[in-house]
Amino acid sequence: MWEGIIKFIRGWKYNTHPERIAYKTRDIAMNGAMAAFNFFRDEKFRELSGFARLGEEEQNRIFNELTVTNLVLAILLLEQKAREENGEEKKNYLRALRDALPDNFIAYLAEQGIPGEFVEIWKKLIDLRRDEYAENMRAYRQELFAAGDKTMAAVAADNKLLIFQTVVFGLYDHIVRGMVKKDDPLYLYLQPYLLGHYKEFLKYMI
Repeated sequence: MWEGIIKFIRGWKYNTHPERIAYKTRDIAMNGAMAAFNFFRDEKFRELSGFARLGEEEQNRIFNELTVTNLVLAILLLEQKAREENGEEKKNYLRALRDALPDNFIAYLAEQGIPGEFVEIWKKLIDLRRDEYAENMRAYRQELFAAGDKTMAAVAADNKLLIFQTVVFGLYDHIVRGMVKKDDPLYLYLQPYLLGHYKEFLKYMI
């Protein structure tokens, strides 16, 4: 009897019906977008990024990078968690979320009346950043292992931590357009911001 109850609960919890997946992914995407908006308005962030000296187009570009980074962070974490999962029901559920997340975010933009040309740009940006961060993560892992240090090897072996570190640096790199600086306060300020959302995204994978 208990096995039947447990199976029923798991089937309900990891239900991949399109409407449920759409609801969950909209929730993930909107939480990420709202977090990006709030951080975009953060006075300390604007001070560290030299926001007041930037033109409107550059300011909008930074907002887009904040938004797409939260989205891609969730996509990469969902994929990693799915790889680690043994149960097929949960694995399929996580991958359904991963696959639907970018499409439902794009659909939301279209529903809000965003012109089609800009929706297409967003679609390409999501794909670009997802591929870029995944490739950077592989290169970063190789560098850490090649260092021959036990601490670095431990970081390289922790895939979720590696995702976080890669995405933080990637966001920083794009905000400053590759003009990275050692111990830049902006980079240090981005870490606790993204860490909060990293932990928030993990709640969707329990």
